[in-house]
Amino acid sequence: MSSIGSSSPSRSSGSGIGGGENADLDAAKKAEMRRLKKEEIKNEIMTKELENISKLRF
Repeated sequence: MSSIGSSSPSRSSGSGIGGGENADLDAAKKAEMRRLKKEEIKNEIMTKELENISKLRF
């Protein structure tokens, strides 16, 4: 379907001071992308189930 994070530019800090923060942000982004992917899959399954139900009724 849609890839939300792929079109956004990646940002990096100019100094090495915030390196730990960047790792935390990357981990949070990856976790959010996994959550969104799971939600997208659930939505696709629900859509298919609704399509099957509508086929049974009509």
